[in-house]
Amino acid sequence: MFTHCNEFLKKEGKFIGSEYKKMLYREYTDETFTKPKERSADMEHLRTMGPMIHGKVGEKVKIVLKNMAKRPYSIHAYGVKTDSPQSIVLNVSTQYSSCYYYSPKKKKF
Repeated sequence: MFTHCNEFLKKEGKFIGSEYKKMLYREYTDETFTKPKERSADMEHLRTMGPMIHGKVGEKVKIVLKNMAKRPYSIHAYGVKTDSPQSIVLNVSTQYSSCYYYSPKKKKF
């Protein structure tokens, strides 16, 4: 039986089929990225998502990223501003990337 879905589930050309890969974002104890930080019980609900990052309005937060995957990935943060390009692209292997995010003050109308 043919459905329109079959067109998008084929694993050929520009389509990846029905298999999707997800990235795991993890927090580490330091910038060597060798020992993952253990999650507390109240953070277990995050599952595949990375750690919650907290900051105050106007405060800059530095995030150091390392791509340990076999292909490049990008990360985009919503609701915050950055001095670098809005999406950070992480190439494969041992590339480190640092970025600063800040929460802008609300504009007065």
